[in-house]
Amino acid sequence: MRALAGRYPGVIADVRGRGLMIGVEFHRRDPSPSFLCRFLSSQEDLALLLTGYLLNVHRIRIAPTLSDRWTLRLEPSALIGDADVAHFLEALADVCARLAAEDALGLTRFLGCDVPPPTTHAEDIRSEERRVGK
Repeated sequence: MRALAGRYPGVIADVRGRGLMIGVEFHRRDPSPSFLCRFLSSQEDLALLLTGYLLNVHRIRIAPTLSDRWTLRLEPSALIGDADVAHFLEALADVCARLAAEDALGLTRFLGCDVPPPTTHAEDIRSEERRVGK
């Protein structure tokens, strides 16, 4: 988690906790060029959107803390396996990449009807490059 925070210092503000009880705090997106990211940040609802994205796209159930609307609370089962940890880290890396790219559309695409969820940020970029002929 700390390595991921090091890769995305403009996205993850802090990683704290012990053992499997971890909190991941995100930076506010107030100076974002994306209206939606700025709006969600001003309403303190960005973490709620991220939890919806993780659930609907990556099938990971998580929630913000009750005391801080910028911090996601990680409380996995003590029986969690290495594959599940790797899946979570990959999903969180996807969230961080989308936030770093100000990709509000990618983070909200799951909200639309009959729209297939994105797979990964990198695959979306490759698909777009193929579409425009790069």
